[in-house]
Amino acid sequence: MAILTDDLALQTWLLFWQGVILSDNTLIANAYQVTSILHQKSMLKRFNKFIP
Repeated sequence: MAILTDDLALQTWLLFWQGVILSDNTLIANAYQVTSILHQKSMLKRFNKFIP
């Protein structure tokens, strides 16, 4: 289960950064939605540091 969780966190980060690099708000919103659904408040805080 830990491998799946780590992979999901990595995939979410990749989705977020892809959105940032491509300036695609839809990808960024999808990354936020995934973290919200999974109740990953620490990851949401990290995302918020990069988005003004």
